[in-house]
Amino acid sequence: MPSPEQLGVRKQPPANDWAAVHKRMDALEVATFQVDRVNADIVQFTCLLQGEAGKTHRIEAQGATDIEAAQRALDEAQRWREGRR
Repeated sequence: MPSPEQLGVRKQPPANDWAAVHKRMDALEVATFQVDRVNADIVQFTCLLQGEAGKTHRIEAQGATDIEAAQRALDEAQRWREGRR
């Protein structure tokens, strides 16, 4: 039976692991990021990715926690990066 990694399933960092989030941001070439509490139930994570010719690409995602919002945004960032290769 193939492992989850062999099937393309990416392991998520633990729910409170900002070190793993920062490592993933480095790998995805995130230029800058911001975390905002929209209200008591929603956190928004915004990041800018380095693009070609000095351009950036903005990604936003929301979640119940800062880590959840970051993971959602970085999932989108990964899809964007993969689509550009």
